[in-house]
Amino acid sequence: MLTWGMEQRYSAPFWRGRAIGFAPFSIPGEFGSEAGGFDGLWLLTLGFLVIVAYTDWRYRRIYNGVLAPVLILGLVLNLADGGWLAGFGALVRGFVLALPFCVVYRWGGIGGGDVKLLACLGVLVPLEVALRIAVWGAIVSGIHVLIIARQRGQVKQLLRRMASCALGMEGQVLGISVPLGFWISLCGIIILSLQGVSR
Repeated sequence: MLTWGMEQRYSAPFWRGRAIGFAPFSIPGEFGSEAGGFDGLWLLTLGFLVIVAYTDWRYRRIYNGVLAPVLILGLVLNLADGGWLAGFGALVRGFVLALPFCVVYRWGGIGGGDVKLLACLGVLVPLEVALRIAVWGAIVSGIHVLIIARQRGQVKQLLRRMASCALGMEGQVLGISVPLGFWISLCGIIILSLQGVSR
């Protein structure tokens, strides 16, 4: 059951997202409320991250056939809940979250699917939650790169380049590829679940 709480709709600025729906996931001003019921965006986000985690780990691909419908449905749910202001806020969040990673993408550090994944996250969840997921995903991916570099004896080369370039991009330069989308999705699943059971 999809529920949208009218009394919670404007509890936060449009660029941060709303406080609606799923009672256990009740963080005022972030992604839940005391309204009860199941939040469609919460369910959509969790299912989306599970699928992306699987495809990126198994096939090293994040499929447009998954990204596009989720992006559209996320915008529709935002519009249905908060009108044009909420829909515009979702687009702003997606753009803000994806923009820094577009630069890394142009440098060849990450794939286009990773950028689109982050844009979808910006649409689906409040900006502060999406940033938390993105930062932790980048940190864990960086650790993964360091582990592989250590196994190959390339740690010193990697660390020398970190002063001027992003860790993920340097991993690619050294021929190290890690599934960034998997780690972002896994961190997202953990963060959303921990926030959900913490109430």
